[in-house]
This record gives sequence, C-alpha cells and structure tokens, in this order.
Amino acid sequence: MNMIQSYVGIEYQARTRPKDIAVEDDCNSYSYKTLFNDARCAINALKSVGIGSEDRVSVVSVNRYEVVVLLIAGMLGGPVVVPVNRRIDIEEMSWIVSDSFSKAVFLDEELLESFDSGEHEVACSFIKSISATQNGSQSDFLSWIRRQEPASDVMNQAASRPYLQVYTSGTSGRPKGVVLTQGNFVAQLMAFTLGLDVPLCPGEEIYVALPLFHVGGIFISLTTLSLGLTVRYLSKFDPSRFDQLVLMGSIDHAVLVPAMMQACVSIGSEVQNPRLRTIMYGASPIREDTLVKTWEKYKTDFVQVYGMTETHSLISMMGADDHRKIFDKKDTNILRSAGKAVPGTVLEIVDENNENVGVGCIGEIRVTSGHVMLGYWNNEEANNAAIKSGTLYTGDVGYLDEDGYLYVVDRLKDIIISGGENISSLEVESVLLSHKSVSDVAVIGLPDDRWGEAVTALVVSSVGAEGLDSISTYAVEHLAGFKAPKRIILVDSIPRNTNGKILKNQLRERYSS
Repeated sequence: MNMIQSYVGIEYQARTRPKDIAVEDDCNSYSYKTLFNDARCAINALKSVGIGSEDRVSVVSVNRYEVVVLLIAGMLGGPVVVPVNRRIDIEEMSWIVSDSFSKAVFLDEELLESFDSGEHEVACSFIKSISATQNGSQSDFLSWIRRQEPASDVMNQAASRPYLQVYTSGTSGRPKGVVLTQGNFVAQLMAFTLGLDVPLCPGEEIYVALPLFHVGGIFISLTTLSLGLTVRYLSKFDPSRFDQLVLMGSIDHAVLVPAMMQACVSIGSEVQNPRLRTIMYGASPIREDTLVKTWEKYKTDFVQVYGMTETHSLISMMGADDHRKIFDKKDTNILRSAGKAVPGTVLEIVDENNENVGVGCIGEIRVTSGHVMLGYWNNEEANNAAIKSGTLYTGDVGYLDEDGYLYVVDRLKDIIISGGENISSLEVESVLLSHKSVSDVAVIGLPDDRWGEAVTALVVSSVGAEGLDSISTYAVEHLAGFKAPKRIILVDSIPRNTNGKILKNQLRERYSS
C-alpha cells in the first residue's frame, strides 16, 4: 500500500520556522508551532471521547483557526473532517451530519442551542462550540484539546486514506458527500505549485475569502500553509474591510470569487497597494467588465482557477501571464477560457459515445488526475455514473482550442435543446448581461410544443417590464436567431446557492407550468 505524508509541508514549517504566524483570524494569530501542536492535541482529545481515525466529525463555522486545526488533525491521522455549509438551514445541516455518520459536531456558539435542542435528529451526541471571543481569549475547543498531550504517532498515512468529506452544493436534490484522500491533497499541491506562474513565498500573507466549508477555501488554505505563508481570515467578507487590508499593506495575495470582485469595484476607484501582488479567483464565471475594473482598481496580477469538489478543487488554471495578455489587448479571446490543464491532469472532450472529439468540438469534459476523488459517500449509483476506470466525467460541457485552452460552455444538464439545436445557457446569459440595464440573469429551457424547449431568460433589470422589448431586441442583434430567448421574464432576484451558482433546477420547476 502506498504511504504518504500529506502534512509534510506544515510539519516542515513548524520545525524550521516555529514562531512565524501560520493563521490570523478575527480573534488571534497563531504560529506554525502552535498549529502543529494543536492539531496533534486534537487527535488525542478526540480519542479520549472514543473518536478515531476511521470516524467522521462535522464542523459548522465561519472561517477561523479552529477549523484549520481540525483539518490538519485529519491529515495527521485523526478522524475524517466533514465541513458543513454555514449558510444552509439547520435541517439540512442536520441531514449532512447524519448522512456522514459523524460522531461529533463542532460549531459556532450561536448554532449550539439549535443542535442541543433536540429538534433536529443528528447521528452523534458529542457537540462542542469552537467560538472564541473577540478579546483574544481561547475558545472552549482550544481549552479542551490543550488538556491533552500532542499525539506522537502521526506516522505516514496510506495515500488512499480519506481525510476530508465535502458535500456538493446540491443544485438539484440532496448534496453528495465527496470523499477526498491524502493522495488527492498531495497531487493537488504538486499540480498547483508546478502550474502557478506567480511566486508564493514563506512569510507572505494571503487573505482567503472563500469559506472553509467549500473545497476551494480548504485547498488554498492547506496549500499555502504547506508553503509557509500566513493565511488571513475574516469571519465575513466585506469589500470596505478588504480595501482597508490592502491600503494598510497587510496582504500580498487574495483569494476571491467574482461576486466579491464585483462588490469591490462597486465601492470605489483605484487603490494604492504597497504589497498586494496577486488576486486569485474562481468558482463561477466572471464578467469581462468585472475583471477589467478589478485590474484597474488594484493593478495586480490575476490567476483564475477552474475545478470542482470532485477534483479537490483544481482542474485547470489561467495564469498571470495569460491575464497580462488580456489586459494588454494581445489576446482577448482567452478571457472566456478556464486556462490550461494543471500539471498531472489529462483533459479530454468526449461525445455521448465516450469518443474523443476534435479541437474546437463541444462535448463533456473528462478528467484524469491524481486528485480525482475516491468517490461519493455511500452512493454507488452516482459513483458508477461519474467515475469510469479512474476517470471523472465532470458533467460540464466544453471544448479545447488548438493551444490547449479549455472553454467551459455549460453544465450538461443546463444545455438547452431547442428545435434540434444545442444552446449554451451561459452564452445567452453572457450576452444579456452585457446589456446596460441587466444586472443579473438566468437562462433556462422550458417545455415547448413547437421547439421541444424554449430559451427563456429571467432578468433582473432597472428598466422594468416596459423595457423588456429593448432587451429582446438586443438579444436578437447579438445572438443567432435560434439562441435568442423566446420569452423574457422580469424577476426581483436570481436564486443562487452559497457558492454563487444559479439554482436552475428550482427555476425550471417554478416556471415549467
């Protein structure tokens, strides 16, 4: 059995730079030595209540140090960590805790009463708060684990051993538990560091706004800790506070999603930043004007990441050099791309017969790499559909150009088939969003006797119902006739999950009648 040290980078930083700050959150800052010791103490504390390496523990929290402690404890041979989305309702949180067979739940103080009340059945009885006060005093969780000696038997782990179980966003039906292994993390770490074209140096500070209940926030946090950076968290993203960090010269790098970037450019113009060098982004498509305005404001390098929970976050990257070509108007076509496959990843585009298609031809994106998940938790049917011979069928539709750039067209389930033509809902959304009065849009296919499916656009617009004709005319002028919406509906808002993805399944159900 292959053995591996997924935690080797963090152990190295704790051994060679013990006093350097590893994590800084709203309550305190913590050194690498403290982090490594606390993670090992957590293993023994969990053992003291009967929770071992084969068990699972859930954590429901905003971004804070204690979550990182549990994640690294999992890497060191402790129980598998199940991060639970902090923004979903208590009933769904409880379902995930129960579905994962978690033996413990660690959560924010304000959620403690809801879980302790007994109103929602959970599969465990050990529930503990991990909140800390703003004055720097340690949380009950830290007091509890520090009563134990650090575990000394953190030996090499099997590469196939799970350390993390992250539930998908659940845009349709119940979310699925994605089981990720020690080997997945190491493959991801190598792919990221080899593929990145900007330096990440020990002692630099990176602000991670992605939540630690999503794989993107976990991946970038554990990766940069392995490289010796200080990871900075805020309990809640606020564009004004982010600008304050930049103006103070506190951070060298930042990790955001496009919606956060849009919020940042909406509050002001250029920010003089003495240290900020890189903004990394991903998780959802970005509008061209959002990217350009963010660059104009911060004058920094950009890196785009495309991936999914099932690949421990990373599939392809568009690096800083590519972004410079975009801003210099040397190659604006790649703006729509998701970059190139990261090292160690094979990208293929296949048709409905699983045959490779040619350059520029659209099909399902297929991924083979060392960071493809072990599988879905207790879901053989989903596993058989998603993984064949170690290769992941992503459910995303796209194509590769002659230079190897990946273009994601849509989710397979969101492709609209109208009059026998395949239509990308993302393409239609992109055109409608370029209309000056449209602030948000979702495009879906609805049943139609004549067309099979009719392209339908739900728009949030400042012009009101009387201005929908102008939007329709604009669509016809900028899209092929069969792609233009047959119907445009004015709505107050577009439903999205916590990762910013449009809940199109809900919209199809709501408007199909």
